[in-house]
Amino acid sequence: MPVLNALNSITMKNIIAIIPARKADSFFPDKNILPIGGTNLLANKILQLKSVSLIDEIVVSSDCEDYLQIAKQHGVSIDLRPSALSLIETDFGDLIKYLASKLNCSHLMWSPVITPFINAIDYSSLIKTYFNSLNEGYDSLITVNRLRRNVLDDNGPLNFTFSKSDFRNFPEIYEFVNGVSIAKRSDMLNWKYNWGKNPIKIDLGKIKSFDICNLEDYKIAQAIYNLANE
Repeated sequence: MPVLNALNSITMKNIIAIIPARKADSFFPDKNILPIGGTNLLANKILQLKSVSLIDEIVVSSDCEDYLQIAKQHGVSIDLRPSALSLIETDFGDLIKYLASKLNCSHLMWSPVITPFINAIDYSSLIKTYFNSLNEGYDSLITVNRLRRNVLDDNGPLNFTFSKSDFRNFPEIYEFVNGVSIAKRSDMLNWKYNWGKNPIKIDLGKIKSFDICNLEDYKIAQAIYNLANE
């Protein structure tokens, strides 16, 4: 399919953005509604996605009535997720299969609230890049941080050697950022995952890709937001 046709076909519920927001969290209960910039993380993400014309529907999937009420107040769709798919020990593949089976669209975009600095302009660019990448042999799109530091595991160096300090020609290593994942709905259903074996990796930079996993991350995010809005 020519790129132009692929981009022109982004219509009629071709893309649904999923905002996963369960109540339970291993590190930080109610993390999804922490205050940020005069609102909260969930509402912030809804507002960002609502500004993206290429998204046909936004669905907040949660087991929490309070979260779903926020979604209703902002005029987006809701999915009352079964409690069995909302536990900390829930198999992620089962959740993906559930959502991919339930939603009616061609492509799904996974859009967690924990990356508050990925904005509407970024989402639009990522969607266009995703459609272009399908014509280049990629099967999905993910956001990453390219690690620009020496990395090692228990067996030793991964992207450098002890004899060389210049690692520009060594293999690149990426940190997956739980910010954006896009793939065909049918592929997610088959993979039971939200990205495939050959994703195009998009490095948005440290600030855009900053994700909140714990209290320290949240405090840093607040500081970043305050500095950016001084």
